[in-house]
Amino acid sequence: MGSILGNITDWVNVKGDYTLRVDYDLNENSVVLDLGGHQGWFTDKILSLYGSRILCFEPVLQFYSYIKKRFAGLDNVSVFPLGISDKNGEEIIYYNDYASSMYDRTNVMFQINCVTLDKIMEDNGVDQVDLIKFNVEGEEYAVLEYMIKNGLVERCGDIQVQFHKNVASFQPRYDHIKQELEKTHHLTYCYPFVWENWKKTENE
Repeated sequence: MGSILGNITDWVNVKGDYTLRVDYDLNENSVVLDLGGHQGWFTDKILSLYGSRILCFEPVLQFYSYIKKRFAGLDNVSVFPLGISDKNGEEIIYYNDYASSMYDRTNVMFQINCVTLDKIMEDNGVDQVDLIKFNVEGEEYAVLEYMIKNGLVERCGDIQVQFHKNVASFQPRYDHIKQELEKTHHLTYCYPFVWENWKKTENE
């Protein structure tokens, strides 16, 4: 089956946030990683639809605290005050509400703790990820490049990602990531620099 293509207007018309972004073959045994949790919207949708095990990552402490309280007492939701990156350690993030980023500078900045995906998977006993969602304001390039280099994309069933244009050389980096992902996954929908999804080919 070919992928669904479109632009931001098409995305709004198909109500993509409430259709394409949450339509997956998941259940209570599935493992979902929510990278860039903000206020927990995506975690809440996947949880209500499928009851999956969800690991949610949000490095901005005020958002992390909100998500932590929102899902308190739920055994299948774990919330971490961490950013996912291509290295472990501290980084600087610039605050801009839902668009807080390590790349778009503002007058408010603070340190965050970052970890690599393989460390997160190892620390939490995760071997395979059914769905991983990226909304990390530019850091998706570094993380996906790291995943490709270290063979982690093969361990992810669906990769839902919002690419951004706030990173140097974003277009050639995007083209390279796309070329590499095509070796193991295929697009199920693509609204460029809005949202797109890559599904592991052997899963169909």
